[in-house]
Amino acid sequence: MNKKLLIVDDDLVLSHELSEMFIEDGHVVEMAGDGVKALELINKNPYDVILLDIKLPGMSGIEILKKLRDNPPKGNIFIVSGSPDAKKQLHAEGLSHLVKNIIAKPFDIQFLLDMVKIAG
Repeated sequence: MNKKLLIVDDDLVLSHELSEMFIEDGHVVEMAGDGVKALELINKNPYDVILLDIKLPGMSGIEILKKLRDNPPKGNIFIVSGSPDAKKQLHAEGLSHLVKNIIAKPFDIQFLLDMVKIAG
């Protein structure tokens, strides 16, 4: 089943590569390079999957999740981060329940593609 994805990462090269891969697989993809734009898009559009980095300009992934805490999006949120403390940060802030999975950078592209495919 084709899904609508939001890729939130300030690494534009990575975002474009992921976008192309998901589009080739039949998905619809939007991108945001900073936290403010990401939150705006999340509040306006339903997404099946949100790939969210923790370290972002304007507003971190943690700050985005805090704002979504009371009204979480219906889709799955995957943290895609190079931060070794991502899991600890989510747990400390009481945000773990909002996240389907944490995918550490660097990651295997096929693994990420498979995770999106099986996301409910």
